[in-house]
Amino acid sequence: MSRCLRFEKLLDKQCEDVIRFLFKEHVNFALVCEVKNVVFDPPLPQEILEGFQPLSLFVLAGYTFDSLEFSQDSIVFEAGFGPDNIGSFVQIKFKHILQLSISNHKSKDMVVFRRLDSFEIFGDEGQSRVQNLQQSMQAILSNPHNQKYFH
Repeated sequence: MSRCLRFEKLLDKQCEDVIRFLFKEHVNFALVCEVKNVVFDPPLPQEILEGFQPLSLFVLAGYTFDSLEFSQDSIVFEAGFGPDNIGSFVQIKFKHILQLSISNHKSKDMVVFRRLDSFEIFGDEGQSRVQNLQQSMQAILSNPHNQKYFH
């Protein structure tokens, strides 16, 4: 398993652990995710879906917070949408949650989890290894004393 994939799994677990902690401690929270990765059951009317931004905020408080349930790789909660408060169960996989935040005792929003881009951190692992080998070889060849070993 690649380093990027292992890191993603670590972030998924960290996200789950933070949500479980907040739920157990009865701390309301908000999460940000891409709406395209959210499952609504029953599906929401198109006019409501069109009102969502690509990155949307879901606030879990009150009944929505109390309805929170955990599955193996996701959370599910019930929420109301639109002017008619149309109810739907919302399912979001941990791997699709980009950020979690809470309001602290001073009513200031605090980020308690933020997903990092493993590719930005580790890059293309195969390409990195090739580049590291090339740089290492260049360093060896740049030393005139090492030239005799390669002729």
